[in-house]
Amino acid sequence: MTAYRREIDGLRALAVLPVIFFHAGFRVFGGGFVGVDVFFVISGYLITGILLAENESGSFSIARFYERRARRILPALFFVMAACLPFAWFWLLPNDMLSFARSVVAVTLFLSNVHFKNESGYFDTAVELKPLLHTWSLSVEEQYYVIFPLFIAVAWRLGIKWLMALLAAVALLSLSAAQLAQAHKPASAYFMLPTRGWELLIGSLTALYARHGHGEQLRRGRCISEVASILGLAMLLYAVLAFDRTTPFPGIYALIPTLGTALIILYCGPHTVVGRLLGSRPFVGIGLISYSAYLWHQPLLAYARYRSLFEPSATLLGGLCMIALVLAWFSWRFVETPFRDKARYSRQQVFAWSLGGSLVLLALGGAGWVFKGFENRPVAEHLPRGYFAQSWIQYDATSGVDGYPCISESGSLCRVNASAGHRKILLLGDSHSADFTSEFRRFVLARQLDAWQMSVGGCAFIPAHFARHDGDCGKARQRLELAIKAIHFDQVIVITNLDEHMAQIDVEGSANGDPRARVRNIEAFTGLLELMLGQGAKVDLFTPRPTFDASPTRAAALRKFGDLHVVSASSHAYVGDAFRAMQAKQPGLRVFDQYDTLLRAGCGQASCFTGHTAALQPLYRDAGHLTSAGAKLVFDEYLALW
Repeated sequence: MTAYRREIDGLRALAVLPVIFFHAGFRVFGGGFVGVDVFFVISGYLITGILLAENESGSFSIARFYERRARRILPALFFVMAACLPFAWFWLLPNDMLSFARSVVAVTLFLSNVHFKNESGYFDTAVELKPLLHTWSLSVEEQYYVIFPLFIAVAWRLGIKWLMALLAAVALLSLSAAQLAQAHKPASAYFMLPTRGWELLIGSLTALYARHGHGEQLRRGRCISEVASILGLAMLLYAVLAFDRTTPFPGIYALIPTLGTALIILYCGPHTVVGRLLGSRPFVGIGLISYSAYLWHQPLLAYARYRSLFEPSATLLGGLCMIALVLAWFSWRFVETPFRDKARYSRQQVFAWSLGGSLVLLALGGAGWVFKGFENRPVAEHLPRGYFAQSWIQYDATSGVDGYPCISESGSLCRVNASAGHRKILLLGDSHSADFTSEFRRFVLARQLDAWQMSVGGCAFIPAHFARHDGDCGKARQRLELAIKAIHFDQVIVITNLDEHMAQIDVEGSANGDPRARVRNIEAFTGLLELMLGQGAKVDLFTPRPTFDASPTRAAALRKFGDLHVVSASSHAYVGDAFRAMQAKQPGLRVFDQYDTLLRAGCGQASCFTGHTAALQPLYRDAGHLTSAGAKLVFDEYLALW
């Protein structure tokens, strides 16, 4: 067995605290997410050390291995998940409850990395509001340990050198995959085992080198141990303090914290400065409760944010970080420690508890999934009956008759209805156009129009967006221009959130010292409209709708309409002027005032508009996207002008 090293527990503290403070939003810890990478290396090192010792002695048992994993992982995990359930029941709105229920199922099956990768799309709940988001890393680890022990048991017979060569080759392949994927499939790169496995393998290779490459002798060399361990600590701290959300990750940048961690593990003995620091009581104490602290912090922060319409104060978030540590001590002392005691709980009892807990959580999560987030729960009882059933959008279909998606980030053009010889019509825009998918489909089917749709989330086909979705927005613009010339649409309905896009360009333009950025992008948008008109199409251009600084449905549930504000008013005037100028020059262009239509459905003015009708019917499902009722209201008024 690997001898206990206090400094490894101290290193765990150095991993968990940056993660907690990063998720709390403290900017100085902009790279705090690398704490997860540190955990991966530590885990790979410790588990591999145990497996090596057992294979050397001939005592390896797969049942014993998974017993240890169950004792280590499941009790605290199930305890925290159970604590999350009542808050989810009383606080989460049905759509968010549905997402939470799915995550409970995914966590229990150790597939939460897959679940959250699939929930990382344009329309999904903000990550900071997901109580179980952080469990993705546990799933990556457990998926790794489904394969790794058996691999070691088989590959052990090849000899240490071949084993190290194989692991190094797999690690290199995984790192290469991460580097490629973070540029083209960032969600997959971040959440999935094939692109994260190399970090665990660095820990495994560290264990192999330490055990069979004279790691102990290296730690006895005072000078090199001091320099190497200080270098490792510096690399780790650099990543925590210098990285941020814009750092391409994981990939070669992740080598800095992971190799830094490996240096600390290899060279940090009790005689070194770093060893004495990490082996001190405060670091070791936090390290011992680090797993529970990691489990507790995200639910606390997520629920606090959920109950606040806007970001809570730094004081509150800091206090919650401290509460996470207190709860961590409690669950370490009264949940983790007892279940690790073999004298108290036998292997059979551990497996029975694990199976029973898993089945209960699967049943509860499955029920929430099947019953769509329990729409009729006693949540926000001051709202009208059936409110939450109306607070989202239901699409009749999201793919065309040709099988292509009508709503995507890749910019596909779908055929909504094939009716050769009839009027050709296109619904075009960003995610705001997607809200009208069902209304548009019903309309074209009723009229037997030859219809297409291209709705690309976050893409208004302007230069500022071309790099989005790994360049797919720019490619969508090219694909669109070719389609306009080839198909010769008779009519195009264009719907974008150009107000917000222009406001973002203002910020980006100012930051880049380019005050003409807004003008250039409007000109590019105008050029696209002129291309359509030049090909003989009539163009119906929707003005952007009002958008909010928070979700109107959450504001309704929290009774905080007074804190809700329309944020697009300033840029709306600019965009409206640009649209009217286009209309004056282009007789084939009509401008439909979606902005005014929605305001009239509410109080009539932006200053008091809440995203609801006077009867409190929700028109918005989030800060900018419509419910089914909102989409129908707007599209019906538009069709009255047809």
